[in-house]
Amino acid sequence: MVLLFTQYFGVCPFVLDETMRILFESFLAGFAIYNYIKNKGSHYSVTGDPGVVPDEIYLSKPVADNLVVFQGSMRNYVNFKPEQWQRNYPKDRFIHIVYSATWYQMMQAFSQTDINYVGNLYVTDDSLPNPYDSLPQYGELELKMATITPNKEQKIFIYAEQLFPQYFSPANVANQQFDGFTYRYYPTTNAYIGIKNGDVFVLGDAFGQSIRRIDTMENTLQILESTAGS
Repeated sequence: MVLLFTQYFGVCPFVLDETMRILFESFLAGFAIYNYIKNKGSHYSVTGDPGVVPDEIYLSKPVADNLVVFQGSMRNYVNFKPEQWQRNYPKDRFIHIVYSATWYQMMQAFSQTDINYVGNLYVTDDSLPNPYDSLPQYGELELKMATITPNKEQKIFIYAEQLFPQYFSPANVANQQFDGFTYRYYPTTNAYIGIKNGDVFVLGDAFGQSIRRIDTMENTLQILESTAGS
């Protein structure tokens, strides 16, 4: 089967699913499969998918280049703890797949990648029996989270857009600067949200024609996070 895929489909990454069962039945079988793939081309990547944190031998032998060490619901993910041996390897070699997660839970998961020691994270709002048959509704936001770690200003903008799209329809533009303000403008609703000197302000048709102070950044962020997590 490996030969078929390499010859006719040009597949580069291979995923060995149910890796725990393969190794339980015969570790040598898993090792042989890995070596067979690597002998076909050193550029081929092998990902093992036990779905849990296995013994270190998976990588030390090795049987795989990368490992899916978590695959489950967000409810279970909050209790995840990496094993100490994982820190012997770059975190990019570990993969987590999390389903049944809200956009806010997705953001929380990405903010804890260092704690969970994971370099490749996929989160979706899809659920069982097949959490992989559609892309998450917050896909664009997830792509942003995968490339940046938002600061407090960015979090306030993101939370406002997700919680109150009737005022702040998500903007696909970079933050703008004017007169000490860092702000975003939403042309569909003619609304602004901005931050200056540690305070949050809004302006627009729904808020009146004068700049309106909301609260400090810290208090505003706390309120938005509480609302998002409720």
